[in-house]
Amino acid sequence: MNDFELKNLKSDVDKPIVVPPSPRPPRHQPGETFLKGPIPWPWIIQAGQLPGQALAIALVLWREAGCLNRCTIPFRLSLALQFGMSRDSARRAVHALAKAKLISILVIPGRHLEVTLLPFKNKTTTNI
Repeated sequence: MNDFELKNLKSDVDKPIVVPPSPRPPRHQPGETFLKGPIPWPWIIQAGQLPGQALAIALVLWREAGCLNRCTIPFRLSLALQFGMSRDSARRAVHALAKAKLISILVIPGRHLEVTLLPFKNKTTTNI
């Protein structure tokens, strides 16, 4: 009898396709949300030096501003909840950004905050 076994029949179809990594950074897929830039690096550094979740909230604000193509945007706490932070942490972060003069806040009673992204104004910043 012939020693024919199905497991001995292998083709190139069974081999995994190896895609070489791209030298470019990964991009979002169609329909996925993304962070639109450019964002001034000194602005990000200043936000990153603030306490708590300020940098995470800053990124949320920049994403919304990029999606709406405006520097004044509504701030909804539900956006902060995506990061798993509490409402109080998000509020403290917004106020820290405002105190650092990275954003301005307009309170609309009974509605939401209107947040305006402000340009970074520190002339002592050096480029790295």
